[in-house]
Amino acid sequence: MSGSNDNKLTHRKKQGGSKTQDEIIAETESNTYDAKKHPKTPAKPLSEEVPNLILLTLLYCFQGVPLGLAFGSLPILMKHHFTYTEIGIFTLCSYPFSLKILWSPIVDSIFFKSFGRRKTWIVPMQIISGGMLMYLSSSIDHWVTQPQMIAQITLFFFVLVFIYATQDIAVDGWALTLLSDEHSSLGSTCQSVGQQIGVFLSYSFLLSMTSVEFCNQYLRTVALDEPVITVGGYLYAWGVIYVLFTLGLAFFKDEGRDDEALDQLTLKVVYQKMFAMARLPAVLRLVAFLLVTKISFIPVETSMSLKLVEKGFPDQDLAFIAILMIPFDVFFSIYGGKMSHSQHPLMTFRKGLIVKLILGFANVGFAYIMPTFKSAEEVEMKWMAGVILLSFVGSMAGNLMFVSQCAFFINISDKSIGGTYLTLLNTIANLGYMWPKVFIFYLIDRFGFTEICTIFLTVGVLTNPLLAKMTKAIENTPKEQWKCHT
Repeated sequence: MSGSNDNKLTHRKKQGGSKTQDEIIAETESNTYDAKKHPKTPAKPLSEEVPNLILLTLLYCFQGVPLGLAFGSLPILMKHHFTYTEIGIFTLCSYPFSLKILWSPIVDSIFFKSFGRRKTWIVPMQIISGGMLMYLSSSIDHWVTQPQMIAQITLFFFVLVFIYATQDIAVDGWALTLLSDEHSSLGSTCQSVGQQIGVFLSYSFLLSMTSVEFCNQYLRTVALDEPVITVGGYLYAWGVIYVLFTLGLAFFKDEGRDDEALDQLTLKVVYQKMFAMARLPAVLRLVAFLLVTKISFIPVETSMSLKLVEKGFPDQDLAFIAILMIPFDVFFSIYGGKMSHSQHPLMTFRKGLIVKLILGFANVGFAYIMPTFKSAEEVEMKWMAGVILLSFVGSMAGNLMFVSQCAFFINISDKSIGGTYLTLLNTIANLGYMWPKVFIFYLIDRFGFTEICTIFLTVGVLTNPLLAKMTKAIENTPKEQWKCHT
């Protein structure tokens, strides 16, 4: 990277005698990881990648903790006091993950070289988020019971998710260079497993440990009136962990290899390449696919647990079932990663989509026939078994779809612009899952869970042949058509 002082913030500018923008772009495009340009070195043993795989998994786990709060435990806790529409408003806090492409080039092109391209962003983002969690710990137990606080809690988590969307950009970019070329596809497995662990801790584990009933039934021999932990105590503990881990990362971890051509990318060049990439016909087809392919099962997937709580199914039982799903989540993430080594990862994605549609109808039917319970003691084992079975199938389909999608993104990404390409694809995928939520929650409040979910699932079945053709066309697109040329 150019610049006379490594301790100054590196933001490359054109100077006298430096290369022209066209020369920089031409050199950058030629300096990729394409085997024709850079013959591969001898394969690196997988055992040597284990420390890096663990690091990536932990970094993605830290993303999963706030996501598990925002998408899992908090909506469940809020459902006792908030309407579907108010919970829909809260889901707006997830939008930074769907808009992060807007500032992704900044993360790719501005950094301290002496500190590290990715650590420049990962370290401050995680320390700030740690401080925010410690601050939130004193207020969260009150906020989730007060509907009039919906604006404050939504804004707070919007900022928190924004911070971790920025961290995600840096981690995605680091995953492309931290792992060797022959093991780069394992990055998607690290992402899936890490985020699953983080979500589990902030969803299943948190709901269980903050439930007096769960603690007395499964963890104690003598019943008490207090849970093992409080939500506030949990957040404070994570805040401390974030800060301590990040300090260790800052001082003791070297970033490893990097693409030297990226050092010559100015912010202007990155944005030029990003907009050129967004106009590629292949990318436009993929964007259209990602924005519509999941909408059929989003209503039932996002509101099923809330519907169960509404009908009296205990929070702690939902948390316990989620705990049972952990080994299956990990297994299907790893299995999906192995399947995605094939030339057609989107075919695995499509199989998961079909299972999701079938599962959606099963969920709607199950919620329809399940009676309303007045207490946890009324819940019979058959209803518990039904929720476990539906959760198992959902875990299988969801993990296969997620890992195969990530693997496909890694396969087609043009590494000449760092993590921006991968971030664009992940951003659109997140947006495809998030954009209908507010509208869907409003419709459920207005017309009912069964009616809205059935309509969306039926539309998904009717449009399935078209999605099959789109999947095949995208999968068969030559890799050259995914490259960014400006």
